[in-house]
Amino acid sequence: MKKRKLLKGILVFILVFSQILFPVKKIWAEEIDPTVTYHKTITPMRDSNGNTIPDQYELMLDITSNSGQNITYQPLDVVFVADLSGSMGKAVLGNQSVSRLQALKNALVGKNNTPGLIDSVLSNPDNKISIVGFAGRADNDFYRWNNGRVEPRESVDFLRGINSFDDSYIYSDWSNNANQLKRVVSNLQLAPREVKGNEGRGTIGTNTNVEAGLKDAITLLQNARRGTKRVVIVLSDGEANMYYNNYGHSVVKYPNAGNWFNNRLYGNLLNRLRTISPAVHGFYSVAFAYEGTFDTLNWMRDQVRGLNRNIPSEELYANTEQELIDGLNDITRKIRPLGIRKVTITDTLSKFVTLLPNNASNLRVVKIVNGVETPLTEQEARVTTEQNQQGLMSVTAQFADDYRMEDGVKYALKFTVKSSQEALDAITGDKKVTASDALNGDKSKLYSNQSATVTYTYGIEKEKTKTLQYSEVPSFSPSTPLNIPVKVEWKDSRGGTNVTAIKPNSITLGLTKKNKTGGQDTPNYRQITIPQSNKGEIQNVAKGYEYQIAPQELSAFDAKVENIGTTDAPSFKVTYQQKPSLTIQKKLTGEEVQQQKYNVKIELRDSNNRELSGTYGGLTFKNGVANIELRPNTPIQLSYLPRGAHYTVTEDEKYAGHYKIDYSVKQGVLTEDKTVTITNQKYPSLSITNEVSGELANYQQDFEMEIQITGLKNKQIKAQKGNKESIVLFSNDRATVSLKRGETIRFDDLPIGAHYEVRESSRSQRGYTVTYENQSGQLDRDKQVRVMNKRVSVPATGLDILDSSNMMLMIVGCIGVLGLLVMITNRRRI
Repeated sequence: MKKRKLLKGILVFILVFSQILFPVKKIWAEEIDPTVTYHKTITPMRDSNGNTIPDQYELMLDITSNSGQNITYQPLDVVFVADLSGSMGKAVLGNQSVSRLQALKNALVGKNNTPGLIDSVLSNPDNKISIVGFAGRADNDFYRWNNGRVEPRESVDFLRGINSFDDSYIYSDWSNNANQLKRVVSNLQLAPREVKGNEGRGTIGTNTNVEAGLKDAITLLQNARRGTKRVVIVLSDGEANMYYNNYGHSVVKYPNAGNWFNNRLYGNLLNRLRTISPAVHGFYSVAFAYEGTFDTLNWMRDQVRGLNRNIPSEELYANTEQELIDGLNDITRKIRPLGIRKVTITDTLSKFVTLLPNNASNLRVVKIVNGVETPLTEQEARVTTEQNQQGLMSVTAQFADDYRMEDGVKYALKFTVKSSQEALDAITGDKKVTASDALNGDKSKLYSNQSATVTYTYGIEKEKTKTLQYSEVPSFSPSTPLNIPVKVEWKDSRGGTNVTAIKPNSITLGLTKKNKTGGQDTPNYRQITIPQSNKGEIQNVAKGYEYQIAPQELSAFDAKVENIGTTDAPSFKVTYQQKPSLTIQKKLTGEEVQQQKYNVKIELRDSNNRELSGTYGGLTFKNGVANIELRPNTPIQLSYLPRGAHYTVTEDEKYAGHYKIDYSVKQGVLTEDKTVTITNQKYPSLSITNEVSGELANYQQDFEMEIQITGLKNKQIKAQKGNKESIVLFSNDRATVSLKRGETIRFDDLPIGAHYEVRESSRSQRGYTVTYENQSGQLDRDKQVRVMNKRVSVPATGLDILDSSNMMLMIVGCIGVLGLLVMITNRRRI
């Protein structure tokens, strides 16, 4: 055992002495001006199917530091020593669902497209990483029984059958395989419980033996490549509470341990740091969610600074996952080769391109390695926009002051633009293009930017700043102007194809350009003449505007314009629909005379119920009113009236006393051709004629006629008998009149459809046979009733000489005959 200790001391002395004779070389680039390449390009944007998106382009301004072509940097070997004690299973501050161990994994592997320490260090394939995990298993037994009580032992006793130097583990030994290292980190686990000695084999315990981690770090450094830049990074979340004794047994701090324990623990740590300090070019420690009354990592930082003032020794603090990620990123920036820094890229766009609305331009800074783009975070590079006094937009990417560009790696400001309205107007020739606007003044080669610069800082002891002007001024051609299809259709007033109005041979249409910014519109921006019922195309129309068609006005038609395309790709249909007509006609029923003229009033109001004045349909309207004379069966048509107008038709009421006036549609809205039929139905009359016949009939007799007409209850009806008018009262629909032989009585203006019945009274019928023609029926027109009285025999009560005129004639005749006979007899006697 003594020989082993002696051999170990000799090795340490040789290592320290060699570093004194051959100190670590300062690994910085020589102070020369870096060479950089920088370009500006413009590329058409494409959709997910690979199709070009019209008028959208991606601008890229890149810069690459090529200093490495002239300066040789030493490769980087990094040893990461991670605390895997039981407390690393606790949740991080502010996120109870993420443990400290998981946060450490995310910081090493990367998260949310942000590279972790592994990718950052291995961005140079010549660099390598080793990973050590440490914790601690208690090999000593710190309690004893004393008179039935448990109390700490004054001396340390060890468990039997224990292994030595088993509180840390080398999980990866100098690898530049990023995927392999990420798998190693992803599989890191903590011991499930507190273990002692050899219990829980396969784990490294739950205590904190920082010395164990440093011991394995020394082993890895001894196997590091010659001529490399070597860095150690130690992460722990708590105070060290364990050390190795001379036999490699783990001694854990027990309650009320004396000063001798801390002296041993920190004495051992100092010895490990004495070996590490001259062998590395940087020593960094990270206190992550640190617990404990003493900051072991802070003590280690100060010791390294005292042991080797030529190397950086820093301690970083992190309480959250993001702080840990940021801290490790900061360390990687410091240990990688020094490149150009404080980079600012500014692009001032031309008037021919503009950023996309709603932040859709995807302003970003990317790092491009082997064609793979990795976006930089806002903490690494911030992109802003600003509009200058000329109205031109500037896009600026400003890298963080402490962000070092990796040598030989391309960095680029990228964003999407679209053709401005100036460009869309220029390609149609609506705006003039000069040589300062486009390559050789060609409107199909418009410049995308006015100027572009990149500014950066370089140098070590004294910073220098340089500004470079991008020489390229990429040009582009806006998309082809619009060709707008236009179709003309003709419809009748109902929307059908039976057009009766005269159509012109061709139609001239004007295209109006609408101003989106509130300025004046441009009428007749383009014009097109289309043959009747045909279609055409308005060509070379600037994109970016809203357009409307102004149709040619026709007196007989309403014009309706529809955009059957889209706002960006309009396609118009112009429909000429014949204006509606109003036809008014008269019909008479119930009489034969058809020559009477009837006065009719027509009223017109527009769709807003305002009275129309002017000439419409050939009539002059004043305050919405015009009058016409209408004959039966001779219609009058008012052609091409305003669509949507409200009409009312009214016949003069002077005819209402003898006619029932009906309207097919008295009023309505003119959405199509309308016909108003005025039907005058004459109120019917009832004529009753008395006819008397027979040899013994009394021609001077008054015959009583009983008349019943429904609907005349207690009404007085005018009656005409010969040249005399009279008033007949109908009581309960009944009336009685007297008629002599050959007399006729007529009742006018009776209810249409009323039922009538005529019957001669029984007293008047005595001695007569009475027959009727049209005795009863319905008054749907004028009706004539014939009452026929006929006497053919002497009544049973004897000859009614006084009542029979025929009988009187017979008596007179007989007397005459007798007188004649007497005269003849007397003459013979003489």
